[in-house]
Amino acid sequence: MERGKSMVQLRCDLLTLIMIELKRVSHRPTKMASACIWCGSPSHKIYRSGFCRQCYEIQSEQRRLAKRVSRYLKAGTPWKCLDLRLRIDCHVAGAMGEMAKAEGELFAHHRRPEISGQTIEDLLTYISHSLLPRKDPLVNCYYNCATTITRLFSPEQRKVLIDLLSEAVNQHKRHLRRTRAKAGNGKLVQDSKHPPKWLRNFLSKSK
Repeated sequence: MERGKSMVQLRCDLLTLIMIELKRVSHRPTKMASACIWCGSPSHKIYRSGFCRQCYEIQSEQRRLAKRVSRYLKAGTPWKCLDLRLRIDCHVAGAMGEMAKAEGELFAHHRRPEISGQTIEDLLTYISHSLLPRKDPLVNCYYNCATTITRLFSPEQRKVLIDLLSEAVNQHKRHLRRTRAKAGNGKLVQDSKHPPKWLRNFLSKSK
């Protein structure tokens, strides 16, 4: 019973704070900045060639790695025989690029005219899973709150709310991109007989 009360109280407390924040920011004029062509974040300035700084650095890393691999392949060294560290770096760089593009698709999804309560619930759930241990009884406290969110917030408020939550989720994902990309790539590279897809595409274009 106490656990149920705690979950309900946590939900109510956060929704109350969100409503206060919405009242504070909803009267500000919304200014849409240019968004990175990969991650789509409007809060990070364009650095070069349509990319924010982090995405540009990922693309530059991919180019450097592709040039190194290209020299080895042209000299007749098979991919499987390349240094393991180099092959892992290629997979990590490719995974980071895919993560950035996935974040961009998420931002595009959140810019739809109508924002559902379910979309907001998904973001709240992601945040709670990021902040709380997996076994914490409150980690899933935002499941099934989509109807409540739709009832409490107007469509205009949900648009402001999605901007606030999307940015929080985006910052968390940006910070952990390389860590997440490295996870499990050692075994993946050892079993891989061919370069990752992004590298094959890059090498085919450079021929």
